[in-house]
Amino acid sequence: MTPLLCLSPALLDHSLPKDDSELWNVLDALGQIQEYLEKAIIGLIMTDCLRSIADPESFEYSRYDEYPQLREILRLIRQWVLQPHEGIETIDVSGVQDQEYQPHPAPQGSEEKGLIEFWQDEVGRILFVHGTVCERNEFFIGVACDSAFAGGPLGEYNNPDNRCTFPLVGPDDIVNLSDAYEWVVPHDVIGKRISLNDFWKNYRYIGAIRISPPSGGSHYKIEFEGARSWPLDNNYDPILRDHLRTLSQTTGYPIKVLKDSLINGRYPRKVCRLRQYQV
Repeated sequence: MTPLLCLSPALLDHSLPKDDSELWNVLDALGQIQEYLEKAIIGLIMTDCLRSIADPESFEYSRYDEYPQLREILRLIRQWVLQPHEGIETIDVSGVQDQEYQPHPAPQGSEEKGLIEFWQDEVGRILFVHGTVCERNEFFIGVACDSAFAGGPLGEYNNPDNRCTFPLVGPDDIVNLSDAYEWVVPHDVIGKRISLNDFWKNYRYIGAIRISPPSGGSHYKIEFEGARSWPLDNNYDPILRDHLRTLSQTTGYPIKVLKDSLINGRYPRKVCRLRQYQV
């Protein structure tokens, strides 16, 4: 399960100078987020407008000697904003009409900084799009709190009107977000059954690496990298649904995904749920 994070203004907007402690806080937070990105614990959500807010050209290069942590901050921002990067999801929200959304409340302490109005406007649009593809009170996007990701307390929004907001999250709050990705399988695969022949042809598409033949019985041992083995009973063709349930538990793939992979011979594929929205 991989939710998405939107960078807070303190992490994204470098149009105004920051003091030494603020820069260390930002660098610590970005470093933690980078580690989570590398482990695929989270992804990042971007739009063209948010990329422009984070544009590395806004950095004051003359301040490198005074604040050396700027170089590492710039390296991370360049990597996320300018270069193709796994885990970075970009959505076009330019088609969201003015009457459809409200500016998103800003985290406390960032209300008067830099390009905050652009951040509020763009994240408000993302919140509208999120609401078109998600159940009420479910969130698969959170706003990354710079304080919490740097080891400090979780902040709050300046939200006197009690508007709907994305959750403000730190590392401990990620578990409360839903998966931002969903499996892509044909609708007609649900009712199909998996034959033994399907399995023998396509077992590698579900991560199986080795098959050991029965030693006196009818059960083949299907082995997976980093997971327990799964017994395939050669007496049942097609494979029983109860047996598919245990295979699902072993692989972590839903039954519909197992069916698609084993019947059609392809690796499981997930897409971002925001892709449902077309502007």
